[in-house]
Amino acid sequence: MQWKILTSLVLAALVHLPIGCGYGDNTTYPDASDGDAHDADPDGQVGPDDHGDASPDGDAGSDGDAGSDGDAGSDGDAGSDGDAGGTTSLVMWETSHEFARCRSVHIDAVAYNSFAGWYFSGEAWTYHIDSGTPAWKYDLGDVDFLPQDMTSDGTCLVGAVGNAIYGLEPASATPTWSYSIAPDNVYNIVISDDGSTVYYISDDTSDRINITSLDVATLSESWTNELPDNGYNSGLTLSGNGEKLAVVQYSWITAYSDSGQVLLQVETLSQTQPSISHDGNVLVVGDLDGYVVVYEYAESQAVYQERWTYRFAPGSYVDWANAVAISGDGSTVAAGSLQYADATGPSGELAVFDSESNVPLWVYLCNDDEITAQRQVIIPLTTTRTPHC
Repeated sequence: MQWKILTSLVLAALVHLPIGCGYGDNTTYPDASDGDAHDADPDGQVGPDDHGDASPDGDAGSDGDAGSDGDAGSDGDAGSDGDAGGTTSLVMWETSHEFARCRSVHIDAVAYNSFAGWYFSGEAWTYHIDSGTPAWKYDLGDVDFLPQDMTSDGTCLVGAVGNAIYGLEPASATPTWSYSIAPDNVYNIVISDDGSTVYYISDDTSDRINITSLDVATLSESWTNELPDNGYNSGLTLSGNGEKLAVVQYSWITAYSDSGQVLLQVETLSQTQPSISHDGNVLVVGDLDGYVVVYEYAESQAVYQERWTYRFAPGSYVDWANAVAISGDGSTVAAGSLQYADATGPSGELAVFDSESNVPLWVYLCNDDEITAQRQVIIPLTTTRTPHC
């Protein structure tokens, strides 16, 4: 028996219009003749994988995006009944591909247009204006990494393919600028909200993994720091004001100022995309031991200090805190767990906190693992056909 996984990109109206790409209905993806994605991969397989893209393992996205593996609930709705805290959601449009996977998607906060990245079958970026049919598509060829980001007002788009970084605008798939590094891949990328600075993670000729700040106006590097782990990175996130950023690698969490100063470096075991408040003063991370850790920025010492930790109840097999999110004002933290209490399959919990305390305001039992926070709205996102919480 051959299993086929359908990935869809769904735009839903729900207060602040959070969106997601996940397993969708049997909707056909527009063919290449109208400027959309590509033919199906013949083997029928789909691979693994806030600002902020996540790594190829598909951990969540830091700007409140659904996460790099694009899972946003099977039908793209916030919940099985389409409600979230009494607020009605409305599916505005949906598009899907039988084999390709929507790795990540970004939405602007002004016109609600979307910038999506598809991989594992005809890799491409697509830009959507109130429609599942893209306004344009940028073909990427056969690539392993296709990180992308967009400013919150939607005026500046950025993406990387191999060792090349491209700046784009909503009007056209033609890059407005490009910048090449040597010699290898850009794994992750974010752009500041004013469009002035791009931060990217890449390797070099000595197989070191670096984070670099690129000035867009001059296309020159402002600073480069070597990351502590030479393995892959699970997430890169930038505060809304552009002053602080955080990187999660498999064994480290590192935070920087916009000038490259190290503000935090802690050894951990994580594949969870970090989340950071708009002003950068509160940072939340999750790890593979079920811990959620909240850090507070101490201005006088120019470092992040641990505020509190919380641990989900351990499962017998797996107990990951594999999704975290914080509200823009830093007041509310949400975290999701993936637990295998027995061999029957996954379950998890959704816990919500006042960011000042590690005592949950409430905990909800779910059947899956990923969540995101959009100010007053918290949306559990599942990877099964029907959302369960």
